[in-house]
Amino acid sequence: MTFIIHFKDGHREQYSNHYDENIEHERDAAWDDVYMQFPDADYIEEF
Repeated sequence: MTFIIHFKDGHREQYSNHYDENIEHERDAAWDDVYMQFPDADYIEEF
């Protein structure tokens, strides 16, 4: 899955992981992963 990470200072980063977005428990794991990778993110959106 791919995410756009928004930070409070205005910059953004793209982050991808290798979870299957069509399987619910893997989607949950993908979100957990991105939150652990970017704990200081202001906003995270799925891309």
